[in-house]
Amino acid sequence: MEWMAELHVPTYSTHTGDSFVCPQFSLQLEKRKECPDFVVLDFSAKEIKVVEVTTAWDIHSLAERLEFLHRQSEEIKKQIMAKSRGALLG
Repeated sequence: MEWMAELHVPTYSTHTGDSFVCPQFSLQLEKRKECPDFVVLDFSAKEIKVVEVTTAWDIHSLAERLEFLHRQSEEIKKQIMAKSRGALLG
């Protein structure tokens, strides 16, 4: 059922036309590979949004994951910026 919830994230995240959505964006955080469900680049708000989707009733593990990702926000930003520069420069 979780995949059904994930289907709506790109549509919702890009409804203004000012965002880019990447599913399963690969990040290297604290010596381990992390792939959040979605990374959204919101150009109008100048924000990077990390989106995790769950249909679980007990969201304790989700809260722990989001807390971890929040602590890593500067590293996430740095990696996205580095990858985007590399893509633009070829």
